[in-house]
Amino acid sequence: KLDTQTGISGSCEVDINCPEGSLWQTEKRGVAKLVVNGTTLCTGSLVNNTEHNGKPYLLTAGHCIADQDDAWRTVFTFNYERSGCGSGTASSAQTISGSDLISTVSGLDFSLVQLTVPPPPSYKPIYLGWDLDTTGISSTVTIHHPAGDVKKISVDYNAPVIGNFGGGYDYMSHWRIIRWDKGATEGGSSGAPLFNQNHRIIGTLTGGDANCSKPENDYFQRMDRCWDDYEPPANQLRAWLDPVNAGFMHVDYYDPYNYNVISCDTITNILPAEKTGLKTLDFGGYASGHNWLAINGFAESFVLPDSATLSGIFLYPLKLHDHSSADGSYITLFVSSGNLSAENRIYSEKILYSALKANQLNFIPLWHYLPAKDTLYAGYEIYYGQQDTIAMAQTLDRLPGNRNSAFVRYGGTWTPYETVFSNPASFFIGLQVYNLRWLKTGSETSTDLPVQVFPVPTRGELNIAHNGVFAGEATVFVYDLTGRIVWTSSLPVTGSQMRLSFGFLNNGIYILKIMTRNKKGYSFRFIIQK
Repeated sequence: KLDTQTGISGSCEVDINCPEGSLWQTEKRGVAKLVVNGTTLCTGSLVNNTEHNGKPYLLTAGHCIADQDDAWRTVFTFNYERSGCGSGTASSAQTISGSDLISTVSGLDFSLVQLTVPPPPSYKPIYLGWDLDTTGISSTVTIHHPAGDVKKISVDYNAPVIGNFGGGYDYMSHWRIIRWDKGATEGGSSGAPLFNQNHRIIGTLTGGDANCSKPENDYFQRMDRCWDDYEPPANQLRAWLDPVNAGFMHVDYYDPYNYNVISCDTITNILPAEKTGLKTLDFGGYASGHNWLAINGFAESFVLPDSATLSGIFLYPLKLHDHSSADGSYITLFVSSGNLSAENRIYSEKILYSALKANQLNFIPLWHYLPAKDTLYAGYEIYYGQQDTIAMAQTLDRLPGNRNSAFVRYGGTWTPYETVFSNPASFFIGLQVYNLRWLKTGSETSTDLPVQVFPVPTRGELNIAHNGVFAGEATVFVYDLTGRIVWTSSLPVTGSQMRLSFGFLNNGIYILKIMTRNKKGYSFRFIIQK
């Protein structure tokens, strides 16, 4: 879908900063508008590689950039988007001119180029992840610049199908979008990335019939076919996106300047495979709320390896009945540092029942941000004497090896949940924090490249891409959620990637801390899920 003149896109197109784009604010930073030879409009995306080294590769359609002359005469514009949804200003000032053609195949309609310079920190670039797996795709998204307009998002809530675009392209080498549920594509959208539900690229737009009046039948080249259908490096992606021959089927995005450190992250102690719900007590009430034992306090413990900033708390009430007077019932939300004693409470706030919604995740922003490190407790107190009922979701059966992180105030004393109810558990209480994914200790400059740990969850093998940060030797510590060291070792390090095997660990959440020779520390949470 080429377009040779700029213009305004169709009325059905959805700005990237509308609600449909709220979960794609990281990925949008990897998508650029292309102007080829001063006239042709397309879209392209920065792509990550298995070295996680920020090499400025950009993927687009082969019919957009067909040869080296096209590559050299292309202007790439980043962050061209409205500041709001349907309104607000947009700037096209963040540009890079020129690139080198690295790999292309006309029959698969892809071209990989290397920009003349990496996008600078002010552009906040993201090198997008990719996925070669063609199974299990449940929905798709594309981010694009239709008609050269500001950045848009289109959404299909259904799975794509493998299709044959014809027109001289290789047989069955495309993903077919049967119908867009939100938005469409237009001239200028060509080369736009197609993301699966895991926010990884699975293809780029070749063309189709879609428009605002009939948003149907779009075709995206399949990344798995572009990977190594053709053997020469100049005709495949594998040689460039997997230079270390790691053999990964997917890679997640890479943030070269670590801007995601200042975005928020949400943590709980509940594994994805663990069932949650209400635990009903034999003599009445719930283990996570009002009950016949008159337990009036509930808390969840978190172990943070280094300093972070707490900005909010998540609660998931499954029972919520307010039978009190007009003033309304409330819980007291609190945060404690170190232990659950009254003198260690660093935050407290009354939350009305009427401010909460049952059977859904409730986010409660704190009135002021809190420093968070080491052991932190977040919880709530309830009150008896009214005919009120409140109870939060909790784990019903912990996976083997996952420790207790829940505490209750029983008889005026804070006690581990498993002491009262025999089994370990976690309450569905979450923290919203800044600076959790990549935590630093010691003095580091803004030019340091972040360390990437993947995959998470893992069955046991953990890869650490470090761009030489740990060259020579690294000391590795693994902690469980109680803060106990479960494994440590000093390891010789060569190259830019380490692989650690933790198959001996039980299922659960752990903290990995890696120290360089210069005593700089990098800490991550990871999940073992076998």
